[in-house]
Amino acid sequence: DDRSKLDMNFDYIVLASTHIKPEVDLVQRSSLEIDATNGGIAVNGSLEAFDSVFVAGDAASFYSKSLGRRRVEVYDHAINSGLICGRNMSGQQKAPAIYNHLPAFVCSLPSLGITFECVGEINSKLKTVGVWLAKRDEETGKPVQGKTDFDRGLIYYLKDSAVVGVVCCNASECVEAARDIISQKNLIKDAAADQLRKKILLAPESWIYIKETHPFSSQEG
Repeated sequence: DDRSKLDMNFDYIVLASTHIKPEVDLVQRSSLEIDATNGGIAVNGSLEAFDSVFVAGDAASFYSKSLGRRRVEVYDHAINSGLICGRNMSGQQKAPAIYNHLPAFVCSLPSLGITFECVGEINSKLKTVGVWLAKRDEETGKPVQGKTDFDRGLIYYLKDSAVVGVVCCNASECVEAARDIISQKNLIKDAAADQLRKKILLAPESWIYIKETHPFSSQEG
């Protein structure tokens, strides 16, 4: 039964995208710019590649104020970038709309009762700080310090001392707050765990379990 729950022990979960390669052969014969690093067609803030030529979805290499130039292959981006392109192509606005949306993608594992909602740059090479609800004692219901079931929490991805990505595990209500944190680009230089444990309030502080990882290492910080 796909809806049943299974008990599994694991060290890591890998969320892998299909890495769709955009078809740009036709564009290469035109005057449009191809992003040599990310692939796709380079566009400006209004998703315009050339005068009255707009590009949406995974074919667009767009500039994000929070994360720099990037290209993403997720449904959320396809829908929202398409809406911006449509508005700008209609010419009904005095000034073109700017694409400021931070796309998210969802990975659902129904048999495990887990849903991941991911925003920003999710990269295993980055340092992470996980903020999890602590495991509860079955008899008292009180949190057990130093232990967690990893079934509800937030994983922050850091680059150059700033949060660039967040994974919300069974925490759908935190997605918009995660977008705000990435957009703010606040520097987190020292004691990252202490600063991030309160960025998005999951529960009282005594109920929180922190797990840090470093690039190419799973050791706790």
